[in-house]
Amino acid sequence: MASIPDHTKAELDKILRDVTSSEKNRIPGVVFAAVGRDGKPLYVGAEGVRAIGQEAKMTPDTVLWMASLTKAVTGIAALQLIEEGKLFLDDAAQIARLLPELSHVKVVSGSKANGFTYTPVQGGTTLRNLLTHTSGHSYTFFDKKLRDVVGTGQYQDEFSGRPGAFNQPLVHQPNSTFSYGIGIDWVGILIERVTGKKLGTYFDDHILGPLGLQDTAFEVKPHMLPRLSGMHARLSEDTIIEQQHAPIAFAQTNEFHSGGGGLFSTIHDYLMILTIFMNEGKGWNGAQILKPQTVSLATRDNIPSSLAPALDAPVYACREAFSNDIPNIFPGAIKGWGLTFMISKNELPTGRSPGSINWSALCNMFWWVDLKKGVAGMIATQILPFLDAPVLGTLFNAEATLYRGLAESPQFKL
Repeated sequence: MASIPDHTKAELDKILRDVTSSEKNRIPGVVFAAVGRDGKPLYVGAEGVRAIGQEAKMTPDTVLWMASLTKAVTGIAALQLIEEGKLFLDDAAQIARLLPELSHVKVVSGSKANGFTYTPVQGGTTLRNLLTHTSGHSYTFFDKKLRDVVGTGQYQDEFSGRPGAFNQPLVHQPNSTFSYGIGIDWVGILIERVTGKKLGTYFDDHILGPLGLQDTAFEVKPHMLPRLSGMHARLSEDTIIEQQHAPIAFAQTNEFHSGGGGLFSTIHDYLMILTIFMNEGKGWNGAQILKPQTVSLATRDNIPSSLAPALDAPVYACREAFSNDIPNIFPGAIKGWGLTFMISKNELPTGRSPGSINWSALCNMFWWVDLKKGVAGMIATQILPFLDAPVLGTLFNAEATLYRGLAESPQFKL
């Protein structure tokens, strides 16, 4: 097993300790960890507390709301069904048949001040569109007109925890641009209709069970509850408070499992899921979750080059409780989009290789998988709004430190 030098471990420990003890821009609790292809830890560290005002320490087995980290797991499930011939990436007729609600969705334009207009969708929506955020959907915290039209009460908020929330209008025509949104929630609904199982049951039977994972679920199980982290909101560099989890996070015992944002898990379980991308579809324990060719499909660019500039376009948040503005989420990266996650096409300053995949979650969690070097890593917090500068800075600092340490390890070939 590869390992990092003791001095690198000490550096990483200090990075986490400093950000959880500083007076300004403090992170209440953080976990940073990385594993190799075999799932064995390269580094695991946790500092701070699970919730402000409580004594429970943040630990590697702390249970976290995964928010959009759910998307990659839903994508794995969809890929399995593609392998079985039950779903097809580019069959718009299948989507129209299984998700007839999308046939009635229209594209909204206009504004609250001048009134909204609705245009019929041109052409069909495919599973590839839903998995790559080219279906025209968005989120109310990333699109002002969608926020305002949902605010009229005509549509439900995506955080309501009810399936009707995803009948929101589109903000673009399908295939016209990249627009991050609720498309993968529709993929979760699609999986349920194809399999006849609740999404969580499908995950248990085909992903989590084969990988031997016990701490990942849409419903916080009794053995997980004592380890559940609180949620926090940063109000300023001096002020951070505890707040309630989003309603969607605790609506999972009802009728809907959110494939786009409903899972709870631990950093250990999630990294074990990510190992399948480094091992041609095999998990850390040898379980074959996906075929090698399916992993190759998922981890290559799946959007047209004409849409790639949208991956660098600034996103101006319009619900400040949920997200900060995103001028460029990973500046310097030449970006592509796989089946549910971003691809970095060039080497990053931290040491991450070209072709690495990555994504993030609203509550400031970020993961990456370096397919070439065989490293999967993740930083986990529970803080809103998204793109918290202290968390992002900690990620880049810790990741670069980790890679420097691995470069010194004789067992690890970079």
